[in-house]
Amino acid sequence: MKISVLKNWAAAALFVAAGSVFVSCDKDNGNDNGTDGSTDVDATAVIGDYTGTMSIPVVAPSEDNGTEEGSQTGTEIKAAKVTATDIEFTDFPIRDLVAAIVGEGNADAIVNLVGQVDYKIPYTATVNEDKAGISLELAPEVLKITAGEGENALNVEVTINAKGTGEYTVESKNLVFSLTAAEVTVAGDKFDKFEAMDIDFNLTKK
Repeated sequence: MKISVLKNWAAAALFVAAGSVFVSCDKDNGNDNGTDGSTDVDATAVIGDYTGTMSIPVVAPSEDNGTEEGSQTGTEIKAAKVTATDIEFTDFPIRDLVAAIVGEGNADAIVNLVGQVDYKIPYTATVNEDKAGISLELAPEVLKITAGEGENALNVEVTINAKGTGEYTVESKNLVFSLTAAEVTVAGDKFDKFEAMDIDFNLTKK
């Protein structure tokens, strides 16, 4: 009788173990959320290191004497990072903005004087209904540029606004979003000659 009971317990234990292995393998194959191989996507999917480009649309006169958006100037983004709360840029490419303020002839000298400018954009992420992407509600901070040091330093602040939401595509690992440089102040005074410009970002996670 005791031998029979032990055999039954052993069989039950083997059955449970086999079931556990099956479930484990099923999860390893990405099937833990259904039989179609789909997996859950959460907002953390956007987190990571990125490279890509920053582009500013060039507005040119059209044939009917109006204006139209033409080609874009592109600048390489070598180091960008998305954390749980911010899009962070190391050595943010400020040259085009500086050129719009001081002119092309003086831009390089000012950029060299300013040196590296780091910039971050706070965001809130929401997973799209189809689970294929993530929308980012951007809340850009003022971009601060300081040329020189001490009493002779020139402080420039650029008001940055979000242009719509950012979009991250899970399959391609591509993140796109647009900002608008809306206003510039120099030493606390509004720079009236500055015209608002859009800035488009196309980044891919490494």
